[in-house]
Amino acid sequence: MRGFRSFFTNFALMERIHTHNYYLTADECNPQGQLSLPRLVELVIETATEHANKLHIGYADLLQYNIGWVLSRLSVEIENWPEVNTEFEMRTWIVDCKRMYSTRAHELRDSNGHVFGRVRTVWAAIDTKRRVAADLSVLNPEVFVCPMPGVPLVEMNRIPLLGDHERKFEYKFRYSDMDVNRHVTSRRYVELIMDSHTLEWHDINAVSRFDIAFHHESLWGQEVEVSSTDIPDASAGTVQTLTELRHGDQRQTVASTIYRKRN
Repeated sequence: MRGFRSFFTNFALMERIHTHNYYLTADECNPQGQLSLPRLVELVIETATEHANKLHIGYADLLQYNIGWVLSRLSVEIENWPEVNTEFEMRTWIVDCKRMYSTRAHELRDSNGHVFGRVRTVWAAIDTKRRVAADLSVLNPEVFVCPMPGVPLVEMNRIPLLGDHERKFEYKFRYSDMDVNRHVTSRRYVELIMDSHTLEWHDINAVSRFDIAFHHESLWGQEVEVSSTDIPDASAGTVQTLTELRHGDQRQTVASTIYRKRN
């Protein structure tokens, strides 16, 4: 009986931790030949979606409750970026599930098993018909939550508000920026944030930390101002770029990107 229980426990744990292996192709890379931050965000969403489907709390399963998952916050800490034509894996598990949101952890490992990146995400539940916050109490969290004690988690830092900006440009959201929820994709936000700097800047600097918070959804046809400013930290040898996407008087999205010099 003990052996059966042990097998069942291990099986349940395997279900609670999802792993996806990737091979990095050229079209997933930035001009520096490495995995791009926007593509990483897509992979984070992809593995979370796969795992949610496996646990039967995915889009199709929650449709009966008129509930959908929306990425609310994301924090990335990365030691080094995968190069083109290399393999890596991403692991994900659910850290907790509250009434209105759920938190996930993600690990990136190279082919030698070395952890080179960690991600933490917060997923809000929305009522897909009324477009308001939904109640997750219909789920059974103890079945899929996997706290993983001892495994370090990315701290979610508060993103400072943008004061005076150094750079600003405008963008109007188009059809190709939309997703199945009929609002702007997470990737598009990140691409606009990366566009706040020049190609030469990215040739010299690499992202080591990234935080983004989605305050309001952006829709087709809306115009946003993308404003940013840099805060150097000479002692750490880094530069923090604060970016804000604003539609009229409404702050849609805020982000903090910490850059370090490339080797």
